[in-house]
Amino acid sequence: METHDGIVTLAGSVANVLAKDRAEKLAGAIKGVKSIVNNIEIKSVNRTDEQIQRDVENALLRNPVTETYEVGVEVEDNKVLLTGEVESRAEKTLAEKVAKGIKGIQEFENNIDVEYEEDRTDSEITEEIKRILETSVWIDEALIEVTTLNGHVTLSGTVGSALEKSRVYNAAWVAGVESVNDDNLEIEWWAHDNMRRQSKYAEKSDKEIKKAVKDAFIWDPRIVSFGIELEADNGIVALSGKVDTKREKNLAVKNAFDGGAKKVRNNLDVKYDYDWIEEGREYEWLDYQPYRYWPYYPW
Repeated sequence: METHDGIVTLAGSVANVLAKDRAEKLAGAIKGVKSIVNNIEIKSVNRTDEQIQRDVENALLRNPVTETYEVGVEVEDNKVLLTGEVESRAEKTLAEKVAKGIKGIQEFENNIDVEYEEDRTDSEITEEIKRILETSVWIDEALIEVTTLNGHVTLSGTVGSALEKSRVYNAAWVAGVESVNDDNLEIEWWAHDNMRRQSKYAEKSDKEIKKAVKDAFIWDPRIVSFGIELEADNGIVALSGKVDTKREKNLAVKNAFDGGAKKVRNNLDVKYDYDWIEEGREYEWLDYQPYRYWPYYPW
């Protein structure tokens, strides 16, 4: 890697497209980074277009969420093209992340269309984006402004890193949004110093945490939330009820931490029981970090 005036250039090689994206995300989290030039190459492997297409289709079918999506897969010269229709930006993004983990992909294009079930007013869109920014433990919303006109969202203000800017951009893609413009969202390293939360956790009441976690369950298309019950006491969130898969149980823990929980007691029952989470175990926030990004891989 090389740096010049806050611009980071990455070079080298990785095994798949997902690893390339991950490297860029990690670099963007560093204080002072304004943008990334990602020249990382994907290691060449001897795989035919037919093999890649088969594996991408299987990955989408085996995932308990994306198996219901109407997504088409085309492969030519190791370049993958996704087409079709889904009902939200989150579904489009998840399909992309599942597909990118397949070996042999050299280029990737996501042309999936998002068709919302109903139209929404600009004020509804703006308020939902603000709520998401306010409840996220990874975003300082104090210096961010959100405006919406005819479904087109404009973000302006200041963030502390390239990664935070990316998170704000992705958070703005709620139902009803036609486009998001973050050109006026400036990256200033001092924003993290002056705005950084002094405590290890965001200071929220149990009522605020409970609401944030419930909202996260409702808006996460990967979780069927009507079978989940939760309680919050002194920042500790207790989950109970039933979910269909172990993946949903793990995602429930992730969403609870994102909602501001200091600890999570996960007593959810699932149909299959074979993963790393143990019944009744109490999880510390730092204990959970090594697993933080795994739900996006097609395992």
